[in-house]
Amino acid sequence: MAAPRELRFCWWNVQDFAHFDPNRSAMARWPTSVAEYEEKRRRLETAFDAMFGADVPEVIGLCEITRTAARELQKRKLQDHDLILSEPLATDAFQVVLFIRRNRSLARRRSLIAEDVSEGTRPMCAAVLEEPSAGVLFVACHWPAFDKPTSKESRRRCADTLRGGVYDFLFPRRPAATPRHVVVIGDLNAEPFDDLFELTLYASRDRDHARQRSHHTDGSVSRARLYNCGWRLLGERTPHGLPESPERRVGTYYQASSRSWRTYDQVLVSGGLLTGQAPYLDEAALLVRSDVVTWWKASRRSSRTTTVSGPGCPTTTHSPVESSSDEIPSCPISKSCW
Repeated sequence: MAAPRELRFCWWNVQDFAHFDPNRSAMARWPTSVAEYEEKRRRLETAFDAMFGADVPEVIGLCEITRTAARELQKRKLQDHDLILSEPLATDAFQVVLFIRRNRSLARRRSLIAEDVSEGTRPMCAAVLEEPSAGVLFVACHWPAFDKPTSKESRRRCADTLRGGVYDFLFPRRPAATPRHVVVIGDLNAEPFDDLFELTLYASRDRDHARQRSHHTDGSVSRARLYNCGWRLLGERTPHGLPESPERRVGTYYQASSRSWRTYDQVLVSGGLLTGQAPYLDEAALLVRSDVVTWWKASRRSSRTTTVSGPGCPTTTHSPVESSSDEIPSCPISKSCW
């Protein structure tokens, strides 16, 4: 019997990865010179090579990256991937992007845009892959952090928008020819136990809950039940008393100012990927790569600071070229089998 095909996906907040623009070089989060930009790009590419080598995942989601920087990364490291921008026509500022390998059946691309949200809220980047046996919607997200009074409400509105997009895909008015599945990856700036997941997204820690049959009341609230793999990324990796792994992480984001870990990066999947039949999620393959901090570390500077995060990678760290703390970048990676 032939081995199942794999579709691997990865998420990474690459922390203020902007190209050099002389008109913005004095602005926070932007490089002050070509050399500074090229050094950060070199570090990111080194981390890519260390994590993947030539075996790059089929789907990669990145955030805090500009359009120009994303296109240059595509030319240098991801030539066999299509680049999907969440804001293709907007000013070349930080956004969410997806890279999808060209041998996958990319059917269409779109953005999910929440309304009445705080300034700077990024559209969610979405793409549909139409495989022979099923269609899968990938959504990459980066929701507002905690720097504004309206941030919490903006995250809720993003969750509302995502819920509607997921429901419309899974339960179209005209029945689809093949089964529908959803994978959501992103830096949602919320822990798995935040009410946002249970009450707005219907994303729980319980796989059986996500596998439940739809109810006649679901349509009125656009309810599509999801499973949040983020619950398995909480806490210590090994029990006390056993040798600790040298690669220590207790979440996806380490905040040096409070010396604490958070799990802000999530992987949500629809119940159809939680069966024994292909396609299915290989949850054993889900991991957070925190070892990439080796290539992100930089000399301390007293100037601006930035942040790095993502699935499969340590989630929050200061920019490799502008670090003024010991925060760590992380990146989550997993796969589904077809």
